[in-house]
Order: sequence, then C-alpha cells, then structure tokens
Amino acid sequence: MTPVPILLYHRVGYDKSTLTTSPQDFESHLQWLSSQGVSFLSCAELESVLGGQSRRSGKRVLITFDDGYRELYEVALPLMQRYGAKGAAFVITGRMRCLSAPAAGAGEFDGHLSLPEVRAIQESGILEVHSHTHRHENWLRQTPRSGGKLDLLREDLGQSREFLSDSLRLPLRHFRHLAWPWGACNLQLIDVARSVGFSYQYIVQFAAANRIGMTDRLPRFCCDGMPIDAFRRRVEVLMNGKITGFVNSMTGAHRRLRGRFSY
Repeated sequence: MTPVPILLYHRVGYDKSTLTTSPQDFESHLQWLSSQGVSFLSCAELESVLGGQSRRSGKRVLITFDDGYRELYEVALPLMQRYGAKGAAFVITGRMRCLSAPAAGAGEFDGHLSLPEVRAIQESGILEVHSHTHRHENWLRQTPRSGGKLDLLREDLGQSREFLSDSLRLPLRHFRHLAWPWGACNLQLIDVARSVGFSYQYIVQFAAANRIGMTDRLPRFCCDGMPIDAFRRRVEVLMNGKITGFVNSMTGAHRRLRGRFSY
C-alpha cells in the first residue's frame, strides 16, 4: 500500500510549551500539504486503506491531536476548515473542562476542551473524536505481573469509550480508535484494549503506516513546534514508498533496543 504518514500534534497556540505548535507553523504545514496535492484522511478512510478496500491513490496523511486542549477548538479547527483538512482528536475523557470531578481542584482542567466544544468538534465533520484513555496514565510502567492493573486498564478504557458514546450520542462501535498515552503499550495491553473494542491503536514512532491489516500499533510522528522546512523533509521521507520500509525498520529497531514497542 502507499505509505500513510500519521501526524501527531498536541497544542496549537502561543505558549512556550514543547507540546505547542504556533498557528503560523501549523498553517504552513497545512498549506504545504495542500500545495503537494496531499489528501487528508479521516479515521474511517484510514480503515478502508488498511483494509485494502480503498481505491484512492496518491499522497495521503492522517492528522491527529492528543489530549484535547481547548486551542484545538479555538485555533486548529478553523485553520483546518480553511484548507479543507480533516483528521482525529484523541481526548482524555477524564480531563474535560467544567465537568464536576470530586478529585479535581477548581480550574484544574481549564486548558482542556469542554464537553460542548468536544461535541462541536465531532459535529463539524472536520475532526473525529476518539479516546486517549480516561485518566491518561502510562499503563506500560504500571502493569504488574498480576492481573490487577489490567483490570483497571480495562475499566479505564471502557469508561472512556462509554463516556464518548453517551456524550456524543453515537453508537459504542463508532469509538474503535485509541491513542496510547506517550505511545506506551505492549502486546498484553493491546490485547486488553482490543477486548474492550479498540481495533485501531496508535503508538509514537517516526514511521508511516504501510501494511495492509496492521491496525494495532499504527505509528504517528510528533510534529509539535516543527518549522516548515523540517516538517517538509520528514513528510517527504515517509511518503517515499521506495524507502519507507527501510525507515520503518530502522526506527523500529531503534525503539526495540530502547525497550519500546514498535510498528
């Protein structure tokens, strides 16, 4: 299959966080992708590509956002609308603004989306809303040899999925995409997530999706704060079908040497 880079962003704004991309840089990314004739995929369209059912060819990307920061609604969404882009927003369902949470202090999640904003994003048709878990924990570090933490993970994922289904008034089966926090997972955690209903799972790796049927460790590369020249070079590498396999193998081997899961 033609390689599909999956781009990962967190915030689009003006703060100095390493997770932040300026609106100017993000717009330059969208502008360059559009100028190259790149098609912007939705999650549903990615499913067709990975299932070998898509007849579309040419350059394609999936744009994703993690955590559910409020700038996604205020800044990123209008820019994506301007360029005809689409993608996915992976939200932490336990960190929405204005939701009553006994453990949360006043204003603790002021930087995150509110539920009405999440609904507006889903209804926009520009971004599909999916799960980034409920509590945003590193389950890889916390998984003991006993089954206790796996039960907690199953509860967390089920809670996130059911919250999205109830809040967005969509069937539970719609929410089958999961972005692991920090991309941290292993086969055991993937099996738990799959049993809950997450058929499509995303990790973090400089690689492009290029395997039919491989859906449980989809690679995303982080574009936070990336200037346009660096962004262009990286995307061009991942879209080059002649070398994508080699790049995937090299970055995968590097991750495994560091004890991390890979595509």
